[in-house]
Amino acid sequence: VCKEVRLLYPAWAIPIVIRYRLKGEEQVRAPRMILSEPQTSVTLPGNGPIEWAYANGGETGFYRVALKGALLESTLRSSDELTPAERAGLLNHLSEMTRREGAPLDRFLRALEMLSKDSSRAVLVDVAGSLASLGDQLAQDPSQRAVYNAWARRLLAPHYLRLGWTPSASEDDDTKLSRQAVLSA
Repeated sequence: VCKEVRLLYPAWAIPIVIRYRLKGEEQVRAPRMILSEPQTSVTLPGNGPIEWAYANGGETGFYRVALKGALLESTLRSSDELTPAERAGLLNHLSEMTRREGAPLDRFLRALEMLSKDSSRAVLVDVAGSLASLGDQLAQDPSQRAVYNAWARRLLAPHYLRLGWTPSASEDDDTKLSRQAVLSA
């Protein structure tokens, strides 16, 4: 697997952090760099193939990440190694690429299904919001709507069963916001 990453960006310098793990290593690498050319390739430190990579470490950069193909699949399979903010960012980037750039919808739906298992508030709020928005956009026909709603309910059911309808007095704000997102969707 190639370790070269091709990056395109606007005409100003952009600080980035690429988080990745090499196959056979346990440590996650996170080199920081400044990109100052309109188009460049970077060679990531280390030897061996990349297991997964995410080019917005900490989700602190003001740019879109466009993972595709095998790198997207391996990053989704290893999404538990990403922070909750990075997982939510990945879903958001995929959503925008689908909506604005015509990226394949099935790629976004597969990612949505994989990330729907995540119980962190940041990801769950984005999953629920994406499901609600997609339902409005995709399922105009009543028969399609029923199929879509069943799929969305299947994805959110484990969270509904975990969170329930009624809050407890001792629960934290993340739990309350997660419940609100699930019930709203």
